[in-house]
Amino acid sequence: DLVEWMIKTLQVDHIDECRGCSWRYICGGGCPVTRLTVLSNPDVTPEIAEYCSKINCNYNKKILELLFWELAEEASMCRPSASARDPSVALDPHQTVHC
Repeated sequence: DLVEWMIKTLQVDHIDECRGCSWRYICGGGCPVTRLTVLSNPDVTPEIAEYCSKINCNYNKKILELLFWELAEEASMCRPSASARDPSVALDPHQTVHC
């Protein structure tokens, strides 16, 4: 029963606040330890639950965003030289993609 409860609790499709998030399958619903120990605690206040959820969510989104930009920049730098007609990607200091 415990394992089934953990699987259901940690499955991102069962997490209400994750259902509408486009990042949900990448981050997996945040920290499983927080979800099991804090957010599943019947005595947790709504303020603590919201704080923990926001920390996980904001942190994961920012880290993933930075990693994706880093990968995009690496890909654009490693691209073999191309003719003027070939599409290319460049990143400016404001992390805007120019194609």
